[in-house]
Amino acid sequence: MRIDPVYEQFPAASFLQQADLVRSGESVILEEMFPLAKVAIMSDQALRQHVSTLLRAEGAHLDFHDAFDDIPAEARGQTAPHQPHTLWHLLEHMRIAQRDIIDFSRAGNYNEMNWPEDYWPSEDAPPNESAWQQSIKTFLDELQQMIDLVNDDSHDLFQKVPHATEPTQTLLREALLLADHNSYHLGQFVTLRRVLNVWKDDT
Repeated sequence: MRIDPVYEQFPAASFLQQADLVRSGESVILEEMFPLAKVAIMSDQALRQHVSTLLRAEGAHLDFHDAFDDIPAEARGQTAPHQPHTLWHLLEHMRIAQRDIIDFSRAGNYNEMNWPEDYWPSEDAPPNESAWQQSIKTFLDELQQMIDLVNDDSHDLFQKVPHATEPTQTLLREALLLADHNSYHLGQFVTLRRVLNVWKDDT
């Protein structure tokens, strides 16, 4: 029995290579020849969707919009007992650290920052209303950039990112790191709002 010439061309294709071939539509017979290829594609898409949901904080009790809304200007730089940061500190730190992770995950120039001085604002409070609103907008816009990067299937989630120094520094790892970092500081943010008595309810 003659083996199909397409199979002869790709006799040892890995699951990921098979998935790439099926996705690109190079041959309609490939999907039948490599049944695991379709599974690989579906699993890859599902993983990207799960990570995107995690980054957006969907499915949790609180999202970023709820956390950042309705904060009086006088509370944004206010300190509280036994709390090391102000709301402005936390917001800016989340924005700066997120930008650093995104830059590290993408091709192009990357300038390594100094910890901790480059990751925290020097002032306790925003200089004005515009700075506060711009920080929130930039944070949300750049969060979407990471979500777009995760959902772009031209980027392998398991490949090292361009500026990696360790083999474990993959796009998937950086996306999960960002979700974890944002979640941690969002919890601090809401806790501080409660202490300052500027949290709207018991959500």
